[in-house]
Amino acid sequence: MSFCCLNAYGPGDGLMLRALFFAVKVALLVAAAVWIANRPGFVQIAWLGYDVRAHVGIALAGFLIVAAFISLLFRLFDLPGTWRRRRRETARVRGERFLTRGFGALAAGDLKSAARLANRAQRLLPGDPGLTVFLQAQTARLQGEREKATLLFTRLLENPDTAFLGLRGLLQDALAEKDDKRALDLARRAASLHPRHPWVLRLLYTLAIRMEDWNAAERTLKRAMRFKAISAEKARSDRAALCLYRAEKATEARWIGHWLKKAYALAPFFVPSATRLARFYLDAGKRRQAIAVIEKTWTQSPHEDLALLWREAAPPRGKKKKGNLVADMRWAARLIARNPETPEGEILAATMALDDGLYGEAAAHLDTATAREGRLSPRIARLQAKLARTQGREEESLDWTEKAAEAPPGKAWICSETGRIYARWSPIAAPHGSFNTIVWDYPPPPGEG
Repeated sequence: MSFCCLNAYGPGDGLMLRALFFAVKVALLVAAAVWIANRPGFVQIAWLGYDVRAHVGIALAGFLIVAAFISLLFRLFDLPGTWRRRRRETARVRGERFLTRGFGALAAGDLKSAARLANRAQRLLPGDPGLTVFLQAQTARLQGEREKATLLFTRLLENPDTAFLGLRGLLQDALAEKDDKRALDLARRAASLHPRHPWVLRLLYTLAIRMEDWNAAERTLKRAMRFKAISAEKARSDRAALCLYRAEKATEARWIGHWLKKAYALAPFFVPSATRLARFYLDAGKRRQAIAVIEKTWTQSPHEDLALLWREAAPPRGKKKKGNLVADMRWAARLIARNPETPEGEILAATMALDDGLYGEAAAHLDTATAREGRLSPRIARLQAKLARTQGREEESLDWTEKAAEAPPGKAWICSETGRIYARWSPIAAPHGSFNTIVWDYPPPPGEG
């Protein structure tokens, strides 16, 4: 309890302690004076033919006066040094004030004021190795004076305390000029200074992908995850996307299969992993493996691309037309049973029924799909239009076509950074080149994104 109280003093308590300390010092002086007064005596000094004899109290008082005089003389003789130190301190305070105002002007976009304040700070802080030079460099870079900015950022590399600032500035220039090789060299130097810095690790990872250095990219990704520069979930997704990217770049079938299988093992419910591996199996004549991949992914990630592959993987048709129609509906029902709540299975069944001329079943499946979708999607409306047109109901078909145009857009492959829509998923979002940012989602409303 007493410990807590001692650590809870406020400003008033501190003033009380100082007053108490002063009273103690006065009491000690008084006690010393009384002690000396109760012990009378004399001090006698014989020096150079002089014989000085004085009371102890007077001798002590004289000694204190001489000591004070000597202290005053020292201060007077050091007056120029004191003045110089005070002048340097004033210059330092003013320089730091100009530096702060300069960074404020830089943040506000007032480059002319930032440059002027940086120069004034430089004159007042000639020994400053970093912030004034950094302010000048940043201002020069934003003013388009790239050569000057490069020289200033390079000066920062000379001091270990400011080297990272210089590297970051040079890195920004290299990235702006799209000089990936130079940027990678600078990023590696930055990583040697701060091996756990999240920004450096993410940049190294991005540059390794751009340079198609797959092994370095995977090593850096693991380090970034270990030092929490990238979340474990994001790292797993990126590793799968990286495997898919390597499969795209591979030329031999064995390596394509290797990377596709690895991507699917990392992210079995990621639709691009499943569709590409299923396509690989179908092209290789491995129908059972393709079916197993589609069925597993469908349970959690039903998608129209999986439905198309499922239809392609259907058993070979027999000679009897009626038997083929029943087989088609059973095949669609098998996929629907894997995830009964999704509209995608109903849309697949409706499409197959419509192609087989089973118009009643097609209409029933489309109604079920609309109910499970919770709204009329453009895909369902277009199928309704096709069904009406096939049955000769042209006016109703036009009505459904208008509804398809007016319906809110359905999900699509969209870059989460730019909002750009793509026909298919890709590891790299062109043209800006971001990695693994394309997701399956609803497009943003007009005016957003």
